[in-house]
Order: sequence, then C-alpha cells, then structure tokens
Amino acid sequence: EIIEALLDMKRSFGGMSIEFTSLVIAEYEAIKRLFNITNGLSLDIGGDQTMMLFTKAGVLTSCTAFGIGAHYFIERIAETLHISVEEAEHLNRQYLDTAVAASDIAQLKTLLENEVGVWNEGFLRALDNLYHIGPLPETVLLGGDGALIPEIIDLVRQGRWMENRALATKPDLKILNGYDVFGGNSLDGHLQGPDDLGLATLMYYSLHHEPIF
Repeated sequence: EIIEALLDMKRSFGGMSIEFTSLVIAEYEAIKRLFNITNGLSLDIGGDQTMMLFTKAGVLTSCTAFGIGAHYFIERIAETLHISVEEAEHLNRQYLDTAVAASDIAQLKTLLENEVGVWNEGFLRALDNLYHIGPLPETVLLGGDGALIPEIIDLVRQGRWMENRALATKPDLKILNGYDVFGGNSLDGHLQGPDDLGLATLMYYSLHHEPIF
C-alpha cells in the first residue's frame, strides 16, 4: 500500500522527476560534505523520535533511533498543567524565548529537567546498541526540535553519557541550525534554527545529490 501511494504521488506530478529518500541519507550527505565530519555522532531530536547517526572514517556506520522526541515534552507539559497540547506548545515556545513569568519559568524548568531524565534513559539504551562499533567520537552534532530545549543541551554538553563509551570525557558539541546548511543564508527567513535542520538537509540533497541511475 505504501509503495502504491508513492507511485501514485509520482504519477500525480505528471512525469516530474521525483526521488524518495530517507532523512538519514539527506542529513548524512549534508553533514559529510558541508562540515567535513569524518568521525561524529549526530543527534536529530525530531517531533516523535530521536535519530542517531554514527559516522566513522567518513562512512555512515550506524543509524538508530528511539521513540522520544520533542512532542513528548509538550505532552507532559499539557498533562501536568492540565492544559491543551496547543496551549502547552505555545507555553513551551514562550519558555524557550524567555518570555514567561518567573514563577512559570521555575515550574517549567523543573518539569523539563525531570522529563529530560526519561529522554536520557532512551538515549543511553540506544548508545548501548552501538558498543560493537567502538568508542564514541568526540564530535557531537545536535539538531531538530529538541535541540531548542536548554535542558537537553546541558545534558548532552556535560558528557556524563560518554563515560565508558568514549575516549573523551566531554563532547565537542555543535548545534546545527537550518541556515548553517546554506552557509548562514536563511533563504529569506524560511530556514531558521535547529528545528529546520531536517528540511534544510532535504533541500540540500535535492540540489546536490547525484542519482545512481
């Protein structure tokens, strides 16, 4: 059914050349070409899951994911404060923009710190699946909706998760924004922060990828 849906989509564009690809491949190609990363761990914290790309010696060695993304935190805010998901999303955006009252900031910060612990548990389990590849690299790239959450940034930057998994004690962390993919050009404001990274890498892929056939 999925294959038929994709074929119908191609036919609906009247013969226009369309290629379907995985976001993993798009991000890998962009990271490799633009940022010259030969050994690195890329974390894309999307809406529904966190995707992890492990590049070693310039080759995508492993890709794994776990089912906790940025939407998880929105849902927990809504549940805890007894508000709608839409209201929670708006409140979270205000928190990220530091436009929330001091009392609300303290409450949200405590909530997010607790829930980041749940994200960390999934992260550590996913890392354990990479043990056979060897030590984790020092270079860590962070993108996606979750890369806007300061509590996640702090957790990743502190590097406790690297213990017994890497030679380094703290990561060389870089947060990737959508506009970084195009050399700082936001394309008239359409590409902004790390939450636009996936879109930006797909755009880059469509412009620069050379098909096999």
